[in-house]
Amino acid sequence: MSGRMILNLLALMTVLAGVIVLSCPSAFSSSLIEICVSPQPLFVEEDSSFSVWINIGNVESPRVFAYQIVLFYDAGCLEATKASIPEHHFLTPSSPMNVFIVDGGTINKELGRVSFAVTLLGSEEGKMGSGVLACVEFLAVSQGNSSLTFADVILVDPECNEIPSSQIVLEHGSVNVSVGPPAPPSSPFKVYVSPQSSFVNVGQKFSIRIYIVKAPLPGIFAYKFSLGYNCTMFEAVAAGIPEGSFLDTSSPETFSVIDNGTIDRVSGIVSFEAARLAPEEGRTGNGVLGSVEVLAVASGNCSLSIVDIVLMDQDGNLFPSSQYERVDAGVVVTSNLQPPPGNVTEVYVSPLQSSMAVNETLQISVFIANLSSPGLFAYQLTVHYDCALLEAVAAEIPEGHFLTPWSPERIFIIDEGTIDNRIGKVSFAVTLLAPEEGKTGDGLLATIQFKAIAAGDVTFRLEDVALVSPDAMVFFGYGERQGTVSVVPEFESVAVLGMLLLFATLVLVITRKMKTYRFT
Repeated sequence: MSGRMILNLLALMTVLAGVIVLSCPSAFSSSLIEICVSPQPLFVEEDSSFSVWINIGNVESPRVFAYQIVLFYDAGCLEATKASIPEHHFLTPSSPMNVFIVDGGTINKELGRVSFAVTLLGSEEGKMGSGVLACVEFLAVSQGNSSLTFADVILVDPECNEIPSSQIVLEHGSVNVSVGPPAPPSSPFKVYVSPQSSFVNVGQKFSIRIYIVKAPLPGIFAYKFSLGYNCTMFEAVAAGIPEGSFLDTSSPETFSVIDNGTIDRVSGIVSFEAARLAPEEGRTGNGVLGSVEVLAVASGNCSLSIVDIVLMDQDGNLFPSSQYERVDAGVVVTSNLQPPPGNVTEVYVSPLQSSMAVNETLQISVFIANLSSPGLFAYQLTVHYDCALLEAVAAEIPEGHFLTPWSPERIFIIDEGTIDNRIGKVSFAVTLLAPEEGKTGDGLLATIQFKAIAAGDVTFRLEDVALVSPDAMVFFGYGERQGTVSVVPEFESVAVLGMLLLFATLVLVITRKMKTYRFT
């Protein structure tokens, strides 16, 4: 392995190590604890009253036993009129005697400050999951913008250890106070298809999932939607709401799967419907709504679209479509990706064989195929070639690549395609960032454009390949396939034309001589 590749791999693993540390409240957790203001963003009219909730989510091991939190706001724009820790809050104990509300919501109107502090007591266990910490009611007193900013946040586990701030992500809020009707809010949460883009071969199966992210209060209690696809290109072969899905509960008596992925192959529709049952409450946060396995039957481009979606809270109220964003996916089906046989993960160059003339250009692509759970979180690779025959003129990790995250800030491109034509290599290195999940299935990793500078046969060799999972483990047991290109001399491409011109000239000369002979 070259020195540069070692440095790239070290950088890659360093970033991954940082991601893992940041995303794990303990050795047993895989997500950052989130504390956020909801709803967000807020657009209100002057002299109107409104409420915001302070939520916590993604709490795993260690559990939260106590907390302190302060929320700052612009006292010239807003006036806090009431602050409370509501019923059924996140630290609600099994016995009313096992909680002590140290600060139930102290308002300092001069400083624009609201504080809260709560601790469990005795043998009460710490809390996991997500829920509401507090509620603040405001009056919009003047036109302008006010940030809602967290400060002095302390979370304590059952062993009385403070959870490091590096394991907590704070999502501050904002309020826009206007003199006219409030502007429509932007989408605070998403329902999306994953992976966002795929490249598959005719006859190949692939799996997709439909996720919901950052579902706000009062939570999702029931949902219904369909996934639409082009039934002339795809055949849905299996579908379902997987175990541990977004609305799943610990008891089968409080979770109902009404439609577990009904497939209509004539219309190209797969439908899902699920609901929680009392006494369960609505669910906030992130999770999977449904899963579909698809077979590609014809070439072309197709969207996988979320249609007829209904999201409902526990009171039977529907979430307006303006409050969330639907993100569809795109799939390119071809007949020349040449995926690997069986179910072995493989990294390969496409096209596997090609030809070109000197001074012509050729683009090659590096694909990954048959990647299963837990998925790919990061990779590095190098493509080697004969620099006496080819010159790399461009290299990139294109839009819609395999590790495309649902949020742009959840990826770090370490090496986007460094070209070294002196020794004939192009290198790439990319990692996702928490809380993004690893990617499965097939897809495009990178592309390189070459110019032929001399005749001969060139092999594109994949070297220094490292595939890394979300837990920073390096994959083993995958295959690599090289590509080849034959570069022919420029004269070969015009030789036939030259011979035809020569033959035509000879015919013309002979014809003229015969005419001259006949008339003399």
